[in-house]
Amino acid sequence: MSFFNDENSDEIISEIVGLYGDGIFELFAEFILTGTWRDRGVRVDWAVQQLELEKGDQEAVMQLRNQPLPPKPRDQEKTSELAEPKHPLPKRPIAKNQSTAPITCTAGAASVNTPPPTQSSSLKRKLTDANENIEMEDEQHPAKRITTTSLRTTPYDPNWSLKAAILACHLANAIQAPRFHNYAINLIHSLFYQRQLKLTPQIAKFACSQPESEKLRGYIFGLIVKEWYSKVGVLKVSDPVDWLELFEEFKELRQRFVMEVGRGYRVNFHANQYFMKVEGIEYPW
Repeated sequence: MSFFNDENSDEIISEIVGLYGDGIFELFAEFILTGTWRDRGVRVDWAVQQLELEKGDQEAVMQLRNQPLPPKPRDQEKTSELAEPKHPLPKRPIAKNQSTAPITCTAGAASVNTPPPTQSSSLKRKLTDANENIEMEDEQHPAKRITTTSLRTTPYDPNWSLKAAILACHLANAIQAPRFHNYAINLIHSLFYQRQLKLTPQIAKFACSQPESEKLRGYIFGLIVKEWYSKVGVLKVSDPVDWLELFEEFKELRQRFVMEVGRGYRVNFHANQYFMKVEGIEYPW
């Protein structure tokens, strides 16, 4: 990306972190390196504008910003030593009457040499599972840090992906990063229609909080108009008071609702209608 070079990288990073917090900076760096980002599943608070992070992600962001990491507690140091065993795995003892020579099986004129039985891999498998439950890290770059745990300490929240994609749209609009924006808005569309997340007035207000994000705001307004009488169940319309406050706050939504509601089921509604233009790519709309 042309805006992210050695001359102005520090200034841009400070601006990103100041506006959107460490969470969206982590997503932006991860998208640059991998073309996507990982679903953390952390519990979100829609009243807070910044994205929630895991502890491992917070450390990775501090490394990217060249800040010193806090000292590790003693318990963590002992745990990290278990993640990489320094000694080879113990071999299974061989019984006194067990032969180590290959076993020869004779069938008629042909004979087949079978190697001796190897040691059981159950111990190795147990150690591998234990290591995966502790932590797995990609040492190539801090932004590629991956924390894998089979036992979550907090319940999984699918709305984390939705909040991350909404903030990614805001950031992409601010720094004019169309590929980052288009990936995020396509993810939002799939979260509603494939993973069946619900759009509430609080989420809609959070997404439309920045008037500069015209594409995202147009998508949310179009989604409300199209699905208001739909049986798909994308909208959570059981709280009319909150919806009324949303209509009172956004005049454009009221106008679109009056003019278009009732015919939304006949209108094609796709995420790519709200993409930002990418240089060199022609769109059919």
